[in-house]
Amino acid sequence: AGYRCECSLGFNGTNCEIDINFCESQPCFNNGTCFDDISTYICTCQPGYDGNNCEHDVNECNSNPCQNNGSCFETTNAGYRCACTAGYNGTECENSINECSSKPCANGGYCRNIINGYECSCAPGFTGNQCMENIDECVSNPCFNGGVCVDLIAGFACICAEGYTGSTCNVNIDECQSNPCLNGGICIDLANRYRCRCRDGYRGRNCNIPPNYCASNPCMNGGSCTHNTNGYSCSCVVGYNGALCDNNVDECQSNPCHNGGVCVDKVNSFACQCTTGFTGIDCTIYVGPCVSSPCIHGECIHSGDHFICQCDSGYSGTLCGIESDPCQSNPCFHGGNCSRTYPGYQCQCIDGYTGRRCETDINDCVSEPCMNGARCINRVNSFVCRCRPGYRGSVCQ
Repeated sequence: AGYRCECSLGFNGTNCEIDINFCESQPCFNNGTCFDDISTYICTCQPGYDGNNCEHDVNECNSNPCQNNGSCFETTNAGYRCACTAGYNGTECENSINECSSKPCANGGYCRNIINGYECSCAPGFTGNQCMENIDECVSNPCFNGGVCVDLIAGFACICAEGYTGSTCNVNIDECQSNPCLNGGICIDLANRYRCRCRDGYRGRNCNIPPNYCASNPCMNGGSCTHNTNGYSCSCVVGYNGALCDNNVDECQSNPCHNGGVCVDKVNSFACQCTTGFTGIDCTIYVGPCVSSPCIHGECIHSGDHFICQCDSGYSGTLCGIESDPCQSNPCFHGGNCSRTYPGYQCQCIDGYTGRRCETDINDCVSEPCMNGARCINRVNSFVCRCRPGYRGSVCQ
């Protein structure tokens, strides 16, 4: 006696207690993932495959993913690759390449993008596929009368031969227009030149040379003769005047000698014969007690029949003969050492001070030695840093 169990699909065993694992036989191909289910299994396929057992290779090119006539090629790992036609790029040839991005049009030309190329609209004066050729406007020989053509951008310039002007050297210059002939001369215009027909007595290219009135040397006493339209004029040396420089100027006429001095006229000068007690070029200097220069280091000042010495800096005494010591008053501050110089004194400052008299404390915080936002406090020849929280060290480093 006994029993036998007829198991449902997916189970076996004496009492149907065993759940059959349908994935043990690895039914999923191409690395598909198997999931065991009651009475069956389910395959989850890798990209690029399908079918109950992932047995079918999917052709990714069937959907025509490549745009703009690009060619599709399958690749491994369930992918594809697009070979783009000229003028396009991108994973699916979706981008039109901008051939103008490299700025191929030179000299200000305008670039218009086209498929697989570009077109340049050149600025005036340039030509060529990339506007790199300067158009030579001188090819047509636009300059007349021997003018030299200089090619410019979108134009030209003419360097005219002498005697011609105008943008193309087509205008003959009238050399008589500036009235070059002087002293009543008549101008005759010629090609690139002129000729003057001078009045009687005048000569030179422009009738500028009058008759030579100075040939007889009319100017006396070294005077210089100069031609002019009215004949000549004399430029006199100093001490003479008159039309012919024949008059000696009397420098004594202004009575330059003072205090009874007698004036003696000379050429361009005078001499004073001074009375007793006076001297100088005009007898204005009184010869008194200062004539012997009694002040050693100072200026002598008259005071009646006596004198007073106004001493130079650093000297004293009746005759300014006593040299004073500028260091005696201790002019140097903050322990500075005073040394005598000539003239004056010099302070040698101790460390931390500067200035002519060591009066200035050197600010050691000027160089901002404290780091990390610390506050600097100046000391004599030193500094102290007040550090922010979290920093320490002599400079809060």
